Amino acid sequence: MKLTIPTPCHENWEEMAPAERGRFCSVCVKTVQDFTALPDEHLMETLSHSTENVCGRFTTSQLNRDLQFSYINTLLAKFAVGFILTAGGFTAVKAQQCEPKKDSRPEETKGNVQSVVVKIPLNT
Repeated sequence: MKLTIPTPCHENWEEMAPAERGRFCSVCVKTVQDFTALPDEHLMETLSHSTENVCGRFTTSQLNRDLQFSYINTLLAKFAVGFILTAGGFTAVKAQQCEPKKDSRPEETKGNVQSVVVKIPLNT
């Protein structure tokens, strides 16, 4: 965001009547907000949430340059980080359970093996 004032007001700030958010300009019939002490983040937040044109007092260092905005300082970002950290602590940790290994080697037979056929008599 870059602040520019194509047609600046030439009224004297000190001659304006004090108002709630700055000073009241009787020539423009508007409240002029004092943004000179605000950091870039607060300035951008105030201007972006305004529904109408804003009349304000700025320092020359605030004008005609890109304003720096730290996204981590936004309320939504703070909420998201807090939620992720909190939710991460409540998730169940599922580890793999080890099953005992079955020996898959065939049994070795030692010695001579003979097949034996056993006949079982049927009682009738």
